[in-house]
Amino acid sequence: MYFSKEAFIKRTIKTILQDKLLQSKSIEILIVDNAGTLSRSEFSDRRTKLISQRNIGGSGGFTRGIVEALSSNRNSHILLLDDDIELESEAIYRAITLNEYAKRDLVIAGSMLDLSQKHQLYEAGALYNKALHNREFQAFNIVRLHHHLDLQNVSNLNLLVETEPIDSAGFYFLSVPRKIFESIGLLLPLFLKVDDTEFCLRIKEKFGNDTLITFPGIAVWHEPFFAKSSIWNYYYYRNDLIVQAIHGTLRYTDAIAYFTKAIVASLLVFDYKNAQMLVKAFEDYLQGAEIIQHADPEQWHSQIMKLDSLFQTQQIQYHNLPSHPQTERTTANLIEKTVSLLTLNGHFLPNVLTQDKGVLLWQTADCAGRRSRAFRKKRVLIFKEGGQCLYRNELDKSVGIELIVRWLALAIESRMKWSKVMTEWQQVSKEFTSLKFWRRYLNLDKSSIEKSERQDLVA
Repeated sequence: MYFSKEAFIKRTIKTILQDKLLQSKSIEILIVDNAGTLSRSEFSDRRTKLISQRNIGGSGGFTRGIVEALSSNRNSHILLLDDDIELESEAIYRAITLNEYAKRDLVIAGSMLDLSQKHQLYEAGALYNKALHNREFQAFNIVRLHHHLDLQNVSNLNLLVETEPIDSAGFYFLSVPRKIFESIGLLLPLFLKVDDTEFCLRIKEKFGNDTLITFPGIAVWHEPFFAKSSIWNYYYYRNDLIVQAIHGTLRYTDAIAYFTKAIVASLLVFDYKNAQMLVKAFEDYLQGAEIIQHADPEQWHSQIMKLDSLFQTQQIQYHNLPSHPQTERTTANLIEKTVSLLTLNGHFLPNVLTQDKGVLLWQTADCAGRRSRAFRKKRVLIFKEGGQCLYRNELDKSVGIELIVRWLALAIESRMKWSKVMTEWQQVSKEFTSLKFWRRYLNLDKSSIEKSERQDLVA
């Protein structure tokens, strides 16, 4: 399910401006346009301001708005909202009221409801680097609290009152006191992905568990992340590496184990695009801070997107498979798993042993399907539940072997660099979240600000 973000933005702003409860509140709406697709004439209300800039990703868009808000002394809190949410404005009124009655500064994380199934709660905050059941350390793992909770079931509503400390929350709805930004700095310039998690981790480290909270009745609808997945998303696992390095939780063995598992899992279903993105992510993390300091973010992202077109053996077809195949419910035995892994589902077997057949794998947000069924097959068809795309991947032994060899060489090379690179990311983190850095990164020199102000007066 995909929608025009411009339509979402206009609808969200209209919803806020027309809310009678918010009329008595002093609010200013800053719309940051990274894409250059919005017009100032569409936002004529005195409470709105459109800010146009080059595309420097989600972190750049949010931070541009934060910098603008901090330049004024008229506000006490800054509310970050995604550009593709569906909102009931009462959620904002509740957040304002909660802040008015609170005896201390709170960072209020709105919950995320599933836009495709509006009665389902997708997450009410999340845990980071923790296992689902025992909450012990598990590198790169995200536990979405109250995931897929059915809110039509009245008995489930009591679960929302039970509080559990959260590690992170999304920028689809996050209310932050300006004092927080003034204390811990701005966002990391990560372009896309994990900037919200890193910011929340800093909040917890500085202010403890009780500052970042969720609250029943404060939520927005958002498309589930699984449905929005794109191949280039996997490149931004680079950001997970950066964030964990900065916060001192990243061990070499954990990182290698996680990436090896993810790369092998991709190669088992002949997903060379995914595997390549993961290898590239690791390579660029090892370059250190230079990857952010000297690269143009928009051009860099464009180059990453071009990598998507390198493999002709992978195609996307539009399909609608309404029911889950019963054959997918079985699990592989130990022998099947072992043979599947040792041969990488046929990459290391002679061509004569490869069958000119295909296999369908049904994937959900929690299950990738039984990959061993692709053993000795020529092609794999993957259908992601909730979507309308059928991914067709064909076996290319030379590409698969090249990628696994490249990864193994990288894993060995990185052992020598690990501590040095990790220290470098830690040392630059304070600079990268400073107002001075962001003003330079956003090209906010005096002349550009004056030009923007003149445009506002003309509009």
